[in-house]
Amino acid sequence: MRRHRGVGPCGRTLRPGPLDGARPALIHYQFVGRVASPKVTPLPRRTTGELVAEHVRTLIFRGDLRPGDRIPQAEIADDLGVSRLPVREAVIELARDGLVEMEPHSGAFVAPFDAEVIRQHFEIVGLVQGLAAETLVDRPDPAALARLHDLIARIDAATVAGDRTATHEFTMEFLRVLNLAGGSVRQRAVLRALARMLPTGFFAGVPGAAESERRGAHMILDAVESGSRTRARTACVEVQRMHAELLVDHLVATGVLTDAVV
Repeated sequence: MRRHRGVGPCGRTLRPGPLDGARPALIHYQFVGRVASPKVTPLPRRTTGELVAEHVRTLIFRGDLRPGDRIPQAEIADDLGVSRLPVREAVIELARDGLVEMEPHSGAFVAPFDAEVIRQHFEIVGLVQGLAAETLVDRPDPAALARLHDLIARIDAATVAGDRTATHEFTMEFLRVLNLAGGSVRQRAVLRALARMLPTGFFAGVPGAAESERRGAHMILDAVESGSRTRARTACVEVQRMHAELLVDHLVATGVLTDAVV
């Protein structure tokens, strides 16, 4: 059912957030036995439309906007202090990503969104990463494997230190190295597109995510070094399924998803 209000369902007022609400930089830690000595590398500049899209993703995954809700473009523009153009650009980007549906003469609406959508998304990510892992089994890259081991140590240290953000960032770097070493240009392009579903860093805030990411990185590296293509591919899929269930449980607990759609 389409909702045509300018606020979220049940009269919820959309909570504005600054366009730079996401972390402005990735923090790379030098491993010295525990998480320490951060080096900050600025992120590339993003367009206003991309920042608005990030804001709308947050509204969706925070539950302020629900499936069937109209995207209140004028209200979002006012809340963020931008013109309607970047909001329109954001809506088009989100439509390409499958989070928004656009209907001629009616507007833009949050697309159907349930537990199965989450599971399918993570399944596809795991399948594509599995192709990269298979290639790394077939053509071992000593430098890449050494880097993966170094990142495992950093992930372990960050998790022990209770730094969920660092654990997540090191895990993302671990997967980036895996995909660069074993993935094709096309596979990496697919993964970049898939990465736009969740708001930046959102998974890091999910209870249990740090331990899940730590365990997953170990599973993937152990599988790659086993020399089995099947084990490497399967590990990537199993890790993403594990992450998907953790996220679904969190979205149910926070009321973004309901038991009826799990």
